[in-house]
Amino acid sequence: EGTFTPVYKTSNDDGGHTVSHQVGHYRKVGTLVHFTCSLKSLSGSGGTGYCFVEGLPYAPGGSTFWYAQIGGVDGYTCTTNRYLAWAQIHNSADQMILQEMSNSAGGSGYNVPYDGSIQSLAISGTYTTS
Repeated sequence: EGTFTPVYKTSNDDGGHTVSHQVGHYRKVGTLVHFTCSLKSLSGSGGTGYCFVEGLPYAPGGSTFWYAQIGGVDGYTCTTNRYLAWAQIHNSADQMILQEMSNSAGGSGYNVPYDGSIQSLAISGTYTTS
């Protein structure tokens, strides 16, 4: 049980983001890690590409991806015909990629493109470690 510091980035980040509040809490039971994190007052014009959060307390294990719930996001408007779906936790990395989902049946997940509009973000989830 403890805290961690989530870091907001983009896939082509130049480090130009500032965050006034970034905190994460976790509880590890065996190989399961339960976590929540929040980032507020995101600002800056740095970066392009897609949005992600890194800094999970333990690297996810296994060969599968995990999905965390996005509990709240302020300032972001989804791409037409999509909705904000989840944060995909990469296996063997301490990062979560924010993703949208197509409104059509059998739609695919799409990485959230960086446009500088996200003001705050809350994510919670569970994953396993090696």
